[in-house]
Amino acid sequence: MAACKFEHYSLIHLIIQRNWQGALSLILDDLNRFHLRYIQVFEAAIMNNQLNLILCFLKNIKDRTVLNETKFSWTKFISYY
Repeated sequence: MAACKFEHYSLIHLIIQRNWQGALSLILDDLNRFHLRYIQVFEAAIMNNQLNLILCFLKNIKDRTVLNETKFSWTKFISYY
């Protein structure tokens, strides 16, 4: 019996990977509704080499204070490694 290897990705990762612009637009309009944070979208974009997506996303954020939520996450992440 051959062992199967399964990769586990988040929904946002798959949407960015498959370039589903309509679904991505709906999610980005209301991240809280989909229980997402900005850092999760950034991570998925980086994993899929979609750096231009991050630039466009950052340009459209009107309230830059919401990006501070990620500072704690990155601090924990970096200190972990």
